[in-house]
Amino acid sequence: MAKRGKNRPLTVEVKGNELIIKIGINTLSWAFEHSDDNNPWYEKQHKFIRTWKVTDIAQFAKDVMYELLSEEEDGSSSLSNFFDRACQDALNEGSIGIDSCGKESEG
Repeated sequence: MAKRGKNRPLTVEVKGNELIIKIGINTLSWAFEHSDDNNPWYEKQHKFIRTWKVTDIAQFAKDVMYELLSEEEDGSSSLSNFFDRACQDALNEGSIGIDSCGKESEG
């Protein structure tokens, strides 16, 4: 049985008419703490050193959510940019769920 709740691994599925992306808040916290950006290599000590620790998992998850939805001046957000990139990747990998509109538009 799949893990649910705060320990759920990152999952993505199409269910009915929705694309559903889920991650447990403990998993999100763990992923951040173990990410490359949070564990840079320190040459003097010859090892990776964790620079930040999550102390309030629920608050950290809320802060990440706000950042995902925070809009730039052009209306884009980290989340909309994520979807734009994933859609382009699907196109580049040969998605059979799309088709060319023919001649490229000039304007």
